[in-house]
Order: sequence, then structure tokens, then C-alpha cells
Amino acid sequence: MRQPNFQEREQSEAWRRERSSLREEKKLWRRGYKRVACLDEAGRGCEKPDAEVLTNNGWKFYSNINLKDRVLSYTDAGFIKWQKIEKVIEKDFEGKLLELKNRSINIVVTPNHYFTILRRVFKRDKKDNNRLKLVGYKTRKERKKVTDLLDNDFIPRGGKWKGRNKEFFKLPKVDRNKEKCIDIRLWTAFLGIFLSEGSTHYDKKKGSYRITISQNENAPQNKYKKIYSLLRKLPFRFNKFKEGFTCYNKQLYTYLKQFGNRYNKFISKDIKELPLDLLTTLINWMILGDGACYIGENRKKVCVYYTTSKRLKDDFEEILLKAGWTYHTSAREPRAGLIEGRIIKKENRVPCFEIRLRRNNKAVVKHLHKKEIFYKGKVFCLQLSKYHNFYVRRNGTGYFTGNSLAGPVVAATVIIKDKKLNRAKLLRLNL
Repeated sequence: MRQPNFQEREQSEAWRRERSSLREEKKLWRRGYKRVACLDEAGRGCEKPDAEVLTNNGWKFYSNINLKDRVLSYTDAGFIKWQKIEKVIEKDFEGKLLELKNRSINIVVTPNHYFTILRRVFKRDKKDNNRLKLVGYKTRKERKKVTDLLDNDFIPRGGKWKGRNKEFFKLPKVDRNKEKCIDIRLWTAFLGIFLSEGSTHYDKKKGSYRITISQNENAPQNKYKKIYSLLRKLPFRFNKFKEGFTCYNKQLYTYLKQFGNRYNKFISKDIKELPLDLLTTLINWMILGDGACYIGENRKKVCVYYTTSKRLKDDFEEILLKAGWTYHTSAREPRAGLIEGRIIKKENRVPCFEIRLRRNNKAVVKHLHKKEIFYKGKVFCLQLSKYHNFYVRRNGTGYFTGNSLAGPVVAATVIIKDKKLNRAKLLRLNL
């Protein structure tokens, strides 16, 4: 006869315990006892209103969010995806907020705020004397209140993105020029270098439509050659000169002019929805144009991207998140300087945003500095139907925060005598 394995024995024991507890509870029912649920405001915690929420329509403060927006949530399987908002919650608060902060994350929430938490998964390595080896992270089934977080708990800051794949980019037709189909990988690379180094110009006198990619031929890391090699693969004729490349094409100009100048460039929504590999191509070419990569003090590769466009900075942070990166953004305040012999006052210049790319998409609680802050004012949260978290940013960094749940939450149940079920007793039980 086959002996039951460990899992079967555990299930059998659990079933016996459950049957036993049911029998005991039935005896209590016959004697006039009843089970009472104790309700809690679990999941009712909120965020300080200075946090911005990532929506499918860009970054928004809570007060500007509407129910047509969608927010980015972290699923139990570790993916990130858009989901609908059921309700925007706003309420008055007076008391102490809890701040958890380090260089990678900045959380400011009410003490009853809940988070989706990750735990480490270990397996024994037979090749290494059965030593425990970290093999990944798994989402805990239960969310945790911020005051109950343990040192070995992890707060997710990123996840796996699928996106919408496509083979070609279709350049809209202009006049007699038919619609052009361009390989999507080639187009994302070109768009990356254009957003960093490109510009458009229309000459009324000549009636010419010019696209320029600026890059010095003596630039380091063979940038000039890499860009020229890319441009030659496009169905447009680019001419090279010492300071870059030019192309005269009305069809290409008409599409690219929407991206504006260096102060208001952006990434279009259809491009931001591409899958991870194409977003990575876009990021790499943007950094090649207006960024830098070097080996840091810890012998790890460090990449930085610079832009004077706030909108492009916001879009770049979004595609970094979808491509598996995290980031820390800071603003360099403008200073007076000389441009072509002219003095430019600092009030006539704009700040430059510096975005540092980071690979660690989890924040471990033990490395966070905790502090209580007195606050009086509005606090906000969102009510979602699924996953119960969404992505926010504060002070240049982001994370997945918990959302408010709909309706009361059962915190515990007790069995008490039926005659003692009065209103005062129930209120005390639910405090």
C-alpha cells in the first residue's frame, strides 16, 4: 500500500482540524453563541498630495485625475499593466504621517496605509553544498500596513512590461508622397536620436523642409559614425557635414515638427506603448545623443540622460519604468552664461533635468529611514478594482503604493453570547 507523501499528510491534518473546529462552533451555536465580524479601515490609508500618479495620459496630481484615466499597477505575477480607476478618494487629515526615505525612494503616507509587498524566494543549490540561493521574488498574498513592515520586506518599484508589438511604423502620406512603412526597430532608433539631437526648419523663401541631426564628427565613442550608419538605412537621403547631418523631405518634416524644440519635446503615446525590447532601443539611442555612460566607483555601468524639456523628462521616466529600469531625477538650476559672445541671464534660461538610470526595481525596508511628520490638510488615494496598487513618484523617484479598498474590511471574527450582542459591545469590538 502506498504511503501518503508529506503534502498529502499536511492536507489531511488541515482537514481534520477544520472539521474539529466546525464541530466545536456548532456546539457553541446550540448554546446561544454567534460569530461576529470585526471591521477595520484596512486599506483606507492615503498619500500626501505632493505625489504624482502615472496615468495613461501622463503624470497627474491626485486633484487632476478623472475616472477616464488609467493607472499603472503591479500584478501578482510581477507584470505592470494599465487598469481603470473606480473612485478618487479625498479626505481631511490631521496628525502624523509616516515618511520612509532613502536615495532611491521617498514615501509619505498615513499610518494606516497598505502596500503590496515582495518576499525573497530561495532554493538549495545542489552544486554548492545545498546552500540557499536567492532565485527571485514573489508577491505576498496579504498586503501589509506601513507600520507593520519588516526589515526583509520589499516594496516594488518596477515590473515586467509586455506592450503592443508591431513590425512597421507608418509615416503618414503628404501630398503625392505615399504612406511609408519603416521597420519599427529602425524607426525607434531614429526617433531616439532625433529627440536628443534633432530639429526641424522650414525656409519660406526657398520653400524647403529641413531635418537636422546635430553631432560633431570628432565626438567620442564613434557617435558620429554610429548615427550616420543608422541614417543610411532609412528611406531618406541624409547629407553629412562636420557638425551633423541634414535631410530635405517634406513628408518626414511634417511628422517630426509636432515634437517641437528642445524645450518641449515629448514621446508620443503609441511609442510609449511598445514592448520592452523596442523601448530599450529608443532609450539607448536617446542616451547616445544626450546622455553618457561610464563605469562608476563600484565598477558598475552608470548611465545618465539630460534634457531641458519637462515633458520629455516625464515620458523618459515612463519608458524607463516599462523597460525594467528605475531612476532618480534631479534638476540643475539655470545659471548665467555666454552663448556666441552674448550674456544670457539665468532668469532667461530653463533648468536641465538629469535622469540617472538604476537597475534595482525593489526597495528593501531595512534601508529606509523612518520619520513621523505632523501634517494638517488633504490626503488622497484611488480605489481600484484589481491588484490594489498603482505607481506614483515623489522627489524624483517612484514606487508602487497601495490603494484604498471598497467597503469595510473584516479584520477578525469573535464568538460571543447572543444576549451580549448590543450596539455598545459591537462598537467596542470594532475600535
